[in-house]
Amino acid sequence: MSIFLPFSVDIEVFVHHHTSKAQIALELQDKHIVLTTYGTLMAEFREETLGPLLMAKWLRVVLDEGHLIKNHLSKTFKAAKKLDTQRKWIVSGTPIQNNLTELWALLNWLDEPNYSDNRHLFNHQVGCSLVFVALSLVICI
Repeated sequence: MSIFLPFSVDIEVFVHHHTSKAQIALELQDKHIVLTTYGTLMAEFREETLGPLLMAKWLRVVLDEGHLIKNHLSKTFKAAKKLDTQRKWIVSGTPIQNNLTELWALLNWLDEPNYSDNRHLFNHQVGCSLVFVALSLVICI
């Protein structure tokens, strides 16, 4: 498939993984698109010094298979939370696999203004609402 654009576009894509990793954040910030893995992100999440991915300032971060940060206590979530970005997107076909805390973790990473810092409010408003809906379905059936 070809796409016609009425102007010239030079997009620089960099794969930050294995032997082709940048050494400093500025190397990454100059790229239009940086592709990496959750494993690389976790490896750069160290207490003594953060790696280039976590030191860079990003315009936008898109987490593909975003459900991989569903556990807010995991190293993957904590590393992703450290990313310095103006805009955050999550792409996931399965945002909830086991419980609503997984959805809350995604909202927390997205810095959703109503619930990201208040899991109790999320559980009360969203969790209780879903329990009520589920009970209503059981009664109606």
